[in-house]
Amino acid sequence: MTEHPADKTIEYEKTDVDLRSVTKVGLGIAALTIVVAGALVPILRGMVARQAKGDVAPPPIAGFEPGRQAPEPRLQGEPFGDYAALRSRQETLLESYGWVDEAGGVTRIPIDQAMKALLARGLPVRTATAPVPAASPAASPSAGRHP
Repeated sequence: MTEHPADKTIEYEKTDVDLRSVTKVGLGIAALTIVVAGALVPILRGMVARQAKGDVAPPPIAGFEPGRQAPEPRLQGEPFGDYAALRSRQETLLESYGWVDEAGGVTRIPIDQAMKALLARGLPVRTATAPVPAASPAASPSAGRHP
C-alpha cells in the first residue's frame, strides 16, 4: 500500500534561520530608526531658526502695500471685468448711430439696419472692364522649380 502525500508532515531544517536573532535585529533597526528620527527633529528646528535669523525679510509684494504697483508691464487687475467692459463698448458701437468722421461725412448705423440695407440693395459687384493681366512666370509660386 502506498502512502498518501497528505499523511506526511512537512518538515524543514530548524538550523537554517534563528527566529530569535532575526527578531532581535529587526527590533534593533526599528529602535535605531526611532532614535535617529527623534534626534533629527531638534537639529532641523535649530537649522531653520538659524537660517531665519540670517535671512533678510523679503520685500512686500505689490498690491499688499497701499499705493504700490508692480513695475511695467503689469498684468490685468480684473481680466473678466476688462473683458465685460470691452464687450459693452463693442455692443454700444454696433447698436448705435454715431459719427466715424464728421468732417468727411462718414457715419455709423446699427448693424441690424446695415444688414437690412445691404439685403435690400444687394452686394456690390465688380464689373470686368479690362481683362485681368496674367501673372508673370517670375511671380508664380512654381517659378524656378525644375521637374
